[in-house]
Amino acid sequence: MLLLTHLIFFGLLSFVLNIKVSLIGFIFSALPDIDNPNSILGQMFPKLSNYLFENFGHRGLMHSIWPLIILGISALINPIFLELFLAYFSHLLIDSFNFFGIMILYPCNTRFVLFNLGIRVGSNKELLLNLALIGIACAYEYFLR
Repeated sequence: MLLLTHLIFFGLLSFVLNIKVSLIGFIFSALPDIDNPNSILGQMFPKLSNYLFENFGHRGLMHSIWPLIILGISALINPIFLELFLAYFSHLLIDSFNFFGIMILYPCNTRFVLFNLGIRVGSNKELLLNLALIGIACAYEYFLR
């Protein structure tokens, strides 16, 4: 998914769950893609991105449960990490909505797909997904709050 999709989805989840967000939360919603040298974070940190890509692949270690476990334990110790856990989780969740899925139990290479919506990165379907997410946020605010 595109960076914009991850930002919108994290924003929607935090809005619905009534969790205050910060810039670092939005950064964490993009963080798993640091394993892709073509991503914005990958271009900002090319040495780290190339290392992760060459050793673990895109949607490998960084798209697995292991960083979530670390963030989850951190959130149990200090609630300030709850936002970061949610942000990271939102990235993995939305990436599991396309045919490629994620290797949630990396290094096991079985891919986990929650909902195969047939969305390809940057496609019209992804644009429609973003519009739908924004619509859900608006409907939630208008009808349920």
